[in-house]
Amino acid sequence: MRGPARPPVGARHSRALSACLMALALAGCDSGEAPGARPSGASAPAAAPRPSGSSDGGGGAAETVSVAPEPLNGSVLLAATHSRAGSATIPLGGIGTGRLGIQVVCRGEGTLSVAVEPVGLAFSLECADRGSSTYNEALLKRDHAEGHVRVTAPSTVRWALSAER
Repeated sequence: MRGPARPPVGARHSRALSACLMALALAGCDSGEAPGARPSGASAPAAAPRPSGSSDGGGGAAETVSVAPEPLNGSVLLAATHSRAGSATIPLGGIGTGRLGIQVVCRGEGTLSVAVEPVGLAFSLECADRGSSTYNEALLKRDHAEGHVRVTAPSTVRWALSAER
């Protein structure tokens, strides 16, 4: 006599695959704290950049640097810098607490570096002739009334930037 009916092999593999995918999805979850979170009251930069590169995958057009990127998801715009070349410092007022996001687009050959003070968020972007872009954010636990974004780039790189919260 046979034991209880077993599901077909495909169904068993499907369940195993679903369990693996669920485990992977849960492994990416955390308590909302940025990796390497700082002590309470300190700002915690979340080094989680959006993939950078040209916008060729999104419609074939090259990345534009003539205007600052639009804020994401209804964010409040703190500062916008339209097409610039070389290095610059952009003042930020009303930073506050919570999420501070920086979007950058650039075109030209060279590396563009961004540092947000006194927040401590810093990142670099390899620019290309076809255009490159990135988004980085920090979760600020301590109130920051004002600060600045320092962009360092060679004169061969044109860029635009938006700071948002």
